Amino acid sequence: MNLQAQPNLLDRVVGYFAPEWGAARMRARMVMAIAGSWAGASFTRRSLRDWFVTPASADEDTVHDLDTLRARSRDMVRNAPLATGAVNTVVMNVVGTGLSLLPRPDWEALGMTEEQADEWTAQVEREFRVWAESAECDITRTQNFYGLQSLVFRSALESGDAFVLLPMIEGRTNPYALRKP
Repeated sequence: MNLQAQPNLLDRVVGYFAPEWGAARMRARMVMAIAGSWAGASFTRRSLRDWFVTPASADEDTVHDLDTLRARSRDMVRNAPLATGAVNTVVMNVVGTGLSLLPRPDWEALGMTEEQADEWTAQVEREFRVWAESAECDITRTQNFYGLQSLVFRSALESGDAFVLLPMIEGRTNPYALRKP
């Protein structure tokens, strides 16, 4: 392991113009060298001595095992309370209550009065709520827009990716055709 921190060009320039800052940079480099932050590729550490890998792309590293990894991930979430709790915590912290609409038209650029813009905003918010807060936005009619956001993120955590289709399907009870399958 290299415990000697060598100054790079930037360190030398900083040290030339501001010796105190240069010394502080070198102290920080020495601390990092002593802490072993650059020893991840070392073969002298006992924990890394027998760890040999061949560099490959992300696809080459995972594609062959992807089905097994997905199956294990889903199984863990279904059968291990710790994994279930971890996924639930991440979903709640990332998605929370979900994305919501906040329309703010540039009423001057659109040639509207401020009152017209307020009316338009209120109407758009009402119509969005009609769609988003009902199960009509889901093709299976089981979740609303906010539940679907959690479902998509949870699927990405469990399966590694998610692809959402937004088909337009006419319905009798909802004036909007956009649905998430």
